[in-house]
Formats: sequence, C-alpha cells, structure tokens
Amino acid sequence: EYYYDVVFHRLDWLEERLSHQRYLMGDTITDPDIRLYVTLARFDLVFYQKYFVNKKRLIDYPNLWNYTKDLYSIPAFGNNTDFDSMKKRFYYVDHTPFKDFPRLVPKGPDLSIWNEPNDRGRFKK
Repeated sequence: EYYYDVVFHRLDWLEERLSHQRYLMGDTITDPDIRLYVTLARFDLVFYQKYFVNKKRLIDYPNLWNYTKDLYSIPAFGNNTDFDSMKKRFYYVDHTPFKDFPRLVPKGPDLSIWNEPNDRGRFKK
C-alpha cells in the first residue's frame, strides 16, 4: 500500500506540473521526458492491469495523457513503441511463471486513442 500511494502521489504531482508546461523541464524534450515516457506508455497496459496499480488510469490524468500522446506523435517515440511486444514478450507471456497455464493477454490497447488530437489547445501540434 505504501508504494501504491507513492506512485499515485507522484502521478498527481506530474499532472499538476504538466498543467503549466509542455515538457517536464519546460519547452524542450529532455532525458527525464524520455525516461518518463517509457513508464507512461506501459502504465494502462501493464501496471494498471497486471500489477494492480489501479487507482487511476493514465487516461484519467488529462495532462499526463496528452503529454504522453504528444510524445507518441513524435516518430522517435511512436515508431519505437511496440504495444504488442510489451504484451506478448515482456509482461504477459514470457514473464508468466506458469508455463503450462493458459496466458490471458489483453486485446488492447485501442491504438486509435493514441492518435487522437490533444485536449490541451496550446500543446496541439
């Protein structure tokens, strides 16, 4: 429960921070943005579902969700985000400890929501 609270305290903090600026450190993508993107791209697919970090989904944080979609729309991020591989190779198949047990792999995410326009008008591309 402690770490559950820590995760959502930090997501709340990031949500507030991104309500005032486009990227974590201002108007330019920096290393912290790249590192955070890797976590956020997996959040609803893996952490929320498989690890029960399920107080809120990424999509329930408007600024974080639009920030993540902003980054995903950049080819260096979007072209290297492989949701299918995340599901099948890393989190739901290869790392499932029961080899003879049927594996439930999520059908989603619905990738169309990753390509929707941002709701933060000043941050639209």
